Amino acid sequence: MNVSIGGRIGVCLILGGIGLFYCSIRWLAPHPDVSLEMPVSLSPGHVITGNFSVNPDTIYYIDIKLDKTSHVHANCEPRSVLNTRWVLSSEGEAQEGGSPWEDTGLTIAALYGEGKKRYTFDAEVLPGASCLNDRNPRLKVQTHPGPSDLYVALTWLSILPVGLGFVLLSRPYFGRQFSIAEGVRIFPDMVLRNVLPVKKHAPLRLIHEPPHWPLFCVAILSFLIFVFMSFGPLGSKGLFITLKNRDAVAWEKSPWPVALEVYVRAPARFFINGQEVSWNDVHARLIEQLSRRAEWTVYFEAEPDVPFMHAANAIDMIQSCRAKFVWITPKMREDWQQKSKESKPLRR
Repeated sequence: MNVSIGGRIGVCLILGGIGLFYCSIRWLAPHPDVSLEMPVSLSPGHVITGNFSVNPDTIYYIDIKLDKTSHVHANCEPRSVLNTRWVLSSEGEAQEGGSPWEDTGLTIAALYGEGKKRYTFDAEVLPGASCLNDRNPRLKVQTHPGPSDLYVALTWLSILPVGLGFVLLSRPYFGRQFSIAEGVRIFPDMVLRNVLPVKKHAPLRLIHEPPHWPLFCVAILSFLIFVFMSFGPLGSKGLFITLKNRDAVAWEKSPWPVALEVYVRAPARFFINGQEVSWNDVHARLIEQLSRRAEWTVYFEAEPDVPFMHAANAIDMIQSCRAKFVWITPKMREDWQQKSKESKPLRR
């Protein structure tokens, strides 16, 4: 079977695109760093991990993993039946908390590695999660890495040669179909004659000069735009928010007796738990406070007359610490004060 040049090029493009996609997944795909994995039982009782270590200056999450191929019971949704109370110990220090402590599903706790410490995790599983034992539950201490920009760009770029290769392979087939359809005639014996005279164009001049500068500049700029859009730094993405029903006491539900709060006053004064901090020390102070907690939640509030630029800078600083961000709006503060007044006992 004779294969045309276009077909050979199409096969090479398909193989090249598949090879690029495989190499991207093999060497650039994000892989979590697993520090501990052990089978557990979600019946009421305690789950103790023993001593384990993590890499320093890295955020690790303690997750409950379930087999996706196992049968799922109708009234056994993991996010609604799994509740725990846990203690994270390290060299005489202990941190307590409960789950679910955030909206990520089966992540029950988090820790920030400090030096060469060794940790022990003791979780008390509350009643209601025994139905998950059929799905082979496992406790994993691991990181949650995100995909790199190069990995995303190469995976999308691998689709282009594969699609172009299929077009080149299918071109002879579709061309043959159209040529057969055009050859069908009602009266095949009738000689066709041209009604209008055919005027031949003058022969085109050979290209022996450099291309026009506008076309040359457009080609170069298009190539540069493609390169910078694929491999350049990403721009600002704005503020990530979750649209839910407003809860006036949502910021009171933290298991910690003292919540981590950031308050901004005009013109540009920043307070962390009531203590004024300069802007250059905000990030270091937040990391210091968060490293002592298993629940990385920061509550933010600003005065009404604070410029939006200062509030946005504080929010961006909180999110750069990879903490869960809760914004106490003026309406939430007003509802909370109203609820506090209604809950106070009347004096006679």
